[in-house]
Amino acid sequence: PKGILKRFFEYAPLLGNEGLNRFGAFLHAPSNVEKYLALVGIFSEQEKKEAFGLELGGQARELFKPFFERNDLVHGIVECEIAVALPDNLSAKVDRMTMAFGLEARVPYLNPSVIALAAAIPLQYKLRNGVEKFILRKTFSDLLPKNIVQRKKHRFFVPLHEWMGEALGERAWNACNELVREG
Repeated sequence: PKGILKRFFEYAPLLGNEGLNRFGAFLHAPSNVEKYLALVGIFSEQEKKEAFGLELGGQARELFKPFFERNDLVHGIVECEIAVALPDNLSAKVDRMTMAFGLEARVPYLNPSVIALAAAIPLQYKLRNGVEKFILRKTFSDLLPKNIVQRKKHRFFVPLHEWMGEALGERAWNACNELVREG
């Protein structure tokens, strides 16, 4: 049901039936690396194949595979995000956006000592009864206002359901098809 799905994967219900299909792909993926790709991928393998006429997931699978060969799903995702997504994507975006406005951003949770400490904490202490960042919330509960400590974690998702709806989506699809025809 969409209500349950939204609790775990907020973005998926915005995609309607496609979001449910994506969640199903995650649940039924044959390996943890496939589950990760289903979670973070914007387009399904079928959509990429339709748009570009070839399989594109092989390189990503090979890049991410080592993180999941030595870890369970959760720790594989954490290692992969720290090694790949943060430096090549998220941190670079924060850096560019803050520099564009003459700001200096500090990210204390990315201090190597903090990362090493967090990595050493067993999973059952990080996520308890569905509460994310359990230890962090408990640690600062007497220092921060209750509404901050209890605030739900907000993830950033690219709003493709809005961007690719109607006219823009049609223009993007046509541009991709033109590139494929030329290429």
